[in-house]
Order: sequence, then C-alpha cells, then structure tokens
Amino acid sequence: MTPYFEHVGATIEAHGGRYLVRHMGEKLHSEDHPNPLTVVLEFPSTEAVMGWKSSAEYQKIVSFRLDNSNGPLVICEGVE
Repeated sequence: MTPYFEHVGATIEAHGGRYLVRHMGEKLHSEDHPNPLTVVLEFPSTEAVMGWKSSAEYQKIVSFRLDNSNGPLVICEGVE
C-alpha cells in the first residue's frame, strides 16, 4: 500500500478533492475485518470524483490499494 499512500493525496487534490476523514486507529469492527480503515473524501461534484477515479494518475496507483485491501468505493451526494 505504500506507493498508494504516497501518491493518492496528490491525485485527489488535482481533481479538487480533499480528505474529510482518514482513520486508521482502533474502532468497533467485526471479527472478519481486523484492520479497519475509514476514508471519507469530498469533491466539488460527481463529475470531479469520476474524473479523479478514471484519471491516468489514479489508475497508475489504484492496483496497490486493490491488491492489498478490501472495501468498496462509494460515491454519494453530500449534504450542504
């Protein structure tokens, strides 16, 4: 995951996104998920997040996340 962690922030920022939550500490979790990680990102629009997700920069590193972790990417409308 190291290459992913080292580069993902720049890809997020390049598309107008920012971290709202990055939590790697202990929290309530189920027995089958012993190392939970919660990340919440904010982007200015759905188009911006889709641009980030499909960007060449993100596609270069996403395999490091997918090969080393399990979990969905959920895109939802926020609250103003």
